[in-house]
Amino acid sequence: MMRGVAGIMAVVLVGLPLVMLPSLVIVVAAVPAALLCAGGVASFVLPVATGGAVFALIEYALAVGLAAGPPNLGLAFAFGIALVAFVVVLDFAARIRGAAVGPAVIASQARSWITLAGSGAAVTVLVVLAAAGVSAAIVRLAHPAASVIAAVGVALAALGVAAPLLTSRRSGA
Repeated sequence: MMRGVAGIMAVVLVGLPLVMLPSLVIVVAAVPAALLCAGGVASFVLPVATGGAVFALIEYALAVGLAAGPPNLGLAFAFGIALVAFVVVLDFAARIRGAAVGPAVIASQARSWITLAGSGAAVTVLVVLAAAGVSAAIVRLAHPAASVIAAVGVALAALGVAAPLLTSRRSGA
């Protein structure tokens, strides 16, 4: 089940830039992202999956940079959440692989992920506000940057919140 959720997040990561800007450049950038994400999901090897997520972020940055018009901050937010969810869900799936896991454990983990997403959302709002301030100074270049900063902000904030949770669980195991 968790592998399926991680797979859905991988499809969102690779597919969202293609929806934003369907072009050959984005398709070419999507190929390594898709292969690495699929390989990470299939093998439960987190470094491979993280490499796929990095390529997906590069693909997203290309799509934002090449797209005409102002960036969609909602899509940036969705991409950032999908990026973090992909990594944390796959990490959890790898750790429980082959184990019988009760509903209480899944519910507890879901609450943790919701807290993580909420914290990431709060930090993202701050990052977007900061990017808006920068965009006032650099109008032409900062609009695409604001969207990329929003996606990276969600990812970094959520990973920053998740890092102590993940390390404290692993050190206690």
